[in-house]
Amino acid sequence: MKKSISIVTIILIALLLLTGCGSMAINPGSTSTPQLATLSSLPPKAESSQVNTQPLPTNKTDNDGSKYKEALAQISTYQDTYFEICKKGKLFDQDDEAYRTKESNLFNEVTLKISQENLYLKQYKEIETELSNPEYYKTDDAGDDFHPNPITVYDIQYRRFDEYLNAIYADIKNKIPDEDFNALKNKEGQWIKDKETYLKGTYFQGDESYPETGEFQVDATKFRCLLLVLYISYC
Repeated sequence: MKKSISIVTIILIALLLLTGCGSMAINPGSTSTPQLATLSSLPPKAESSQVNTQPLPTNKTDNDGSKYKEALAQISTYQDTYFEICKKGKLFDQDDEAYRTKESNLFNEVTLKISQENLYLKQYKEIETELSNPEYYKTDDAGDDFHPNPITVYDIQYRRFDEYLNAIYADIKNKIPDEDFNALKNKEGQWIKDKETYLKGTYFQGDESYPETGEFQVDATKFRCLLLVLYISYC
């Protein structure tokens, strides 16, 4: 009797297992099959709304041109101040020492507005150091008592700084939008005219046989270099 009950029990268990498996079978008419989620099928991670997906502006872009307008206005103000100092110093026979002090202070003020790590400012100072050495002007046939002609010295200095001025000017052209460069170009043209006007108003009238002409050309060009270094620091 016990053996018969055991057989019936086993049969019932088997039937129950078969019934359960049948309820879990996939419907043959279904077009989908269950799948495990993979990394590629997961929804993308939401990005923070604070992330700026726009490309960073290049040197030649400035949405409203404000920084270049600010730079141009600043160097224009300094340039006007420089010419005012020159006119008072040369045209109205102001004490030369007082004139030199004001000029030097203006140079220093502009220099302090530029980072001392600025490569253009470093090059500017290197040229200054190079030209301050008397040996720079010494020719091969010069004797031990060599004394360079002031006119020659000023001419060499002027050409050296004018060359550097053009180099900075070219670099600025490659860094800023055309509209802003044209505005700077107009100011450069005005600077040249103002130099000529100033020289014509002096007693030496820009005559290159006077050392004063060369001296002014050097100082004016050096200061313009410094202003363009200040300008390019905005780029």
